Amino acid sequence: MPQNYIELHFGDGDYLFRLNLVGIQAIQDKCGCGIGAVWQRLSASRLNYVSGHDVGFADAATFKVEDIIEPIRQGLIGGASGMVDGAPVAVTPQSANRLIQAYVIERPLSEGWAIAFAVMSALIEGYDPPKKKEPRKPRAAKVTTDTSTTPVP
Repeated sequence: MPQNYIELHFGDGDYLFRLNLVGIQAIQDKCGCGIGAVWQRLSASRLNYVSGHDVGFADAATFKVEDIIEPIRQGLIGGASGMVDGAPVAVTPQSANRLIQAYVIERPLSEGWAIAFAVMSALIEGYDPPKKKEPRKPRAAKVTTDTSTTPVP
């Protein structure tokens, strides 16, 4: 069953991105439109889809910088957790702001767009995480129950 949140590598670690109703309202307020319009602007920016990754921006790119920043910020706040260097970290609004400053504002827009698009895709379309491979069970050795030492003619 699809979930409406996603774990992604972002900046210095792996973070949980979850948009709840408070976060959705904050995105709408900051972007000045409904969540559907933000989704539409981000989606219109897709150039093509190659090997599971969106590549570049289309001529129809109409997103605003807030359309990138706010889904990431609110997703971080809603997810409230991550793993950095193998250690769990709590994400607060203040730490989310620091992450946005370091890994969105100071980086190419295409990088932030890809994260924002993934976060919004999980919210709108749902996300099915890849199935974890179960460890293979060792094959049982073939056991014979014949204990006779007499050859069969």
